[in-house]
Amino acid sequence: MDVLQEWKDKGIVSKWNADQTAINFRDCMYGTGRFANVIERSGVDVQITVRLFAGIKGDDHSVKEAYAYLLHLPYLDGSVTMQRDNESGNVGASVTFPCVPNRRQLEINIGNAINKLTTYSEARYDRMIAELLELGVTLNRGE
Repeated sequence: MDVLQEWKDKGIVSKWNADQTAINFRDCMYGTGRFANVIERSGVDVQITVRLFAGIKGDDHSVKEAYAYLLHLPYLDGSVTMQRDNESGNVGASVTFPCVPNRRQLEINIGNAINKLTTYSEARYDRMIAELLELGVTLNRGE
C-alpha cells in the first residue's frame, strides 16, 4: 500500500477507491495518459488493468461480435488477459502478479506490468477503434 501511496503523492495516481484497495490513474509515465488504469490489491496478488473501452453500444449482433473481437485479441505476453466487467460493460487488459515484500522489487514489477499494458494499448488502440466501428458499434468514451 505504501508504494501505491507514494505514487499518489507524486501526482501519478488520480484517486483511491472507497475501501482503499485500488487506485485509478492515467498512465503518464509510460503512455499518453489517455487510458484509465486501475492497480488493485487482491489478497496476496496485485492486478493492474488498463481499461480500453468504457462501453460498447449497438444492435445485439454487432455488440456480441465486438466483445468477441476484443476478448480474443492476441496479446504479446501470456500473462496478460482480456476481460469484460459485466456490471459496467468495460473491456480491459489485465496482468496479475504476486505482491512481494521487497519494496524495490514491487516497484519494478508494477512498472513492468504498466509498461507492458501501455505499450500494447498505445500501439493497437486506433486500429481496435477502426475495427470496432466496422462491426457497427459505437463507443462510450467517458471517464
